[in-house]
Amino acid sequence: MRTFLEWCVRNDYLESESNIFPILKSEKDLNNTSIAIYSPEDFQRLLDQSSGDLRVCVALSGLTGIRAAELQRLEWSDVTEEHLEVARDKAKTRSRRLIDITPTLRRMLPHPIPKEGLIWPWSPTEFGKQMRSLFLRAGVNKKDNAFRHSFISYRLALTSDENTTSREAGNSPEMIYKNYREVVSQKEAKKWFAVL
Repeated sequence: MRTFLEWCVRNDYLESESNIFPILKSEKDLNNTSIAIYSPEDFQRLLDQSSGDLRVCVALSGLTGIRAAELQRLEWSDVTEEHLEVARDKAKTRSRRLIDITPTLRRMLPHPIPKEGLIWPWSPTEFGKQMRSLFLRAGVNKKDNAFRHSFISYRLALTSDENTTSREAGNSPEMIYKNYREVVSQKEAKKWFAVL
């Protein structure tokens, strides 16, 4: 919505002095609130209550920080033993990125990794329905973008490297450092990346 409103201002369809203008601040400026994350125990419960395609999606969400919309566009050809490629045409920011496949995630992927087809072969509506049902079964409170926020928080705590984390997440190092530094401990991060 913000992108559309910015376009309207640039093309003189909307006055920059209008009451809507404060909404046009960047995510960096708007993101002054604490971020919502899941605990390693929440993540484990979600994995325990899921299976098949849904379990793979939960694992990818928590262990790569991929956005839900990006995940639903991914194909098995984007996954190797070493990394997950989010191509420009599948990424929100339209910039390609590679995310390391952790040993834990590698164990959760099918073997051998399929060569073709969508990772989530069903509709976006079905994805939302199954995720809501999963959170209810697991007894975990669903939070907006929390898989992504969790991955970034735990990854930064584990590596202490905002440059690597920003490369994998597709955000700037400054944004990663400002919003995710010291959100969780390294001990918690090790638990997050050791789920089964």
